[in-house]
Amino acid sequence: MKMRICFVLSFLVYLFNPSCFAQFTVEGTLAKNANQKIQLLGFEGIQAYLIEETRTDAKGHFSMSYTAEDYGMGYLSISQVENQILVLAKENISIQANALSDKNNLKFLQGKQNKLFNTYTKEFDINQNVLGAWQYLAETYRNNSHLKARQNSLENILNEIESLKKVNQHIIQKLPENSYIQWFIPVRKIVSDVSYIAQNQPELIPENLTAFRNIKHDNDLFYKSGLYKDAFEGHFWLIENSGLSQDEAFAEMKKSIDIIVENLAFDDEKMNQTGEFLFQFLESRSLFEASEYLAVKLLNESSCTINSNLEKQLEVYRKMKPGNIANNIVFEGDVFKSGTQISVSNLNELQSEYYLIAFGSSWCPACVEELPKLQEEYANLQQKGVEIVMISLDTSKQQFQNFTKDFDFYAASDYKKWDTQAVSDYYVFSTPTLYLIDKNRKILLRPNSVEQAKNWILQNL
Repeated sequence: MKMRICFVLSFLVYLFNPSCFAQFTVEGTLAKNANQKIQLLGFEGIQAYLIEETRTDAKGHFSMSYTAEDYGMGYLSISQVENQILVLAKENISIQANALSDKNNLKFLQGKQNKLFNTYTKEFDINQNVLGAWQYLAETYRNNSHLKARQNSLENILNEIESLKKVNQHIIQKLPENSYIQWFIPVRKIVSDVSYIAQNQPELIPENLTAFRNIKHDNDLFYKSGLYKDAFEGHFWLIENSGLSQDEAFAEMKKSIDIIVENLAFDDEKMNQTGEFLFQFLESRSLFEASEYLAVKLLNESSCTINSNLEKQLEVYRKMKPGNIANNIVFEGDVFKSGTQISVSNLNELQSEYYLIAFGSSWCPACVEELPKLQEEYANLQQKGVEIVMISLDTSKQQFQNFTKDFDFYAASDYKKWDTQAVSDYYVFSTPTLYLIDKNRKILLRPNSVEQAKNWILQNL
């Protein structure tokens, strides 16, 4: 009885939403890519996912399929070297070329939106190259004292620039209504214009920034576009390079963060993926005021559920911000100093005015590069009353000893890796991670490098 009910429910779903089960083909012939693995991939946010893979036959022919759930942009890939963008717009697609890398001779034999997109891309690239040449010429006329006086020539150049812009706009207006490419192409232009505007037309930055903010970040069209990563990076890079003061730039970033979080507030999957990516991007650019604002904003957002891994990263800013008191560190395993094992039970016993705590390991490439710099600065930091304590995430005593044998500062490990209590107490989610605290364990700084820690200590202690 239960099986019959399930079958009836499935049949009803199919009747009312048959498009969920519809499949569309992607096929073609690539003579020079015979007998090779070829993949069809789609996009979900910042990630690409595999839809299907197969091998071309002896003549280079292949055939794969996708469903309505893959609606968006995708691409064909051979050996992760040769790629071709596709519009997965619920239509059958057929291509022909000598090889996937042969863009000039690649033809779409079937697939209306793909044909239009391919034609638009070629026309747009030509127009953009010509437009760039005219814009360069206009700047030359404006800035050259001899040419500046030739107003008629400059006006003709500016008229040509406006004419080319209208041509591009006209091409977009001719695209089929409610088609994927009608949405995609203007958004792609917003993203691709970032570098040029920042360098050559800074007066257009406010307009471009408004366009970024007007993107509906929770829109599935955007999520499946392959533009997700570039759009967020371009958005904040544009603010960073807008010529604003640091305070003004951070104010703009906070405004953008508010809009993005508001857009994504009721979509946990997109919020978690976007929040984690954006947080790490801001951290990598040393935009710590913006990443702290994002962290607190996400942690206080009641409309979504933050996954545990992201929450741990974000809690660094709420629980471990400067001014807070850090936990004492209990040494449960081995402690070495200058390659010699010593007996000490916790951080307080070391009796120093300040402590630079460094979490790292021998298996972390960035730690192998960064942590030996602590040894180079150890004598200078000690003169400032700073003791260095490394908390290792190594699981092998031998590897731990080999890595730290030349360090004159303290190095401790309980060989529990991420289960080390101090790792949890200090909200460490990547290595190396540094903290500067005073003798009362008040957090003074969470430096992003040994160099930053050294400079801050030399200037402030």
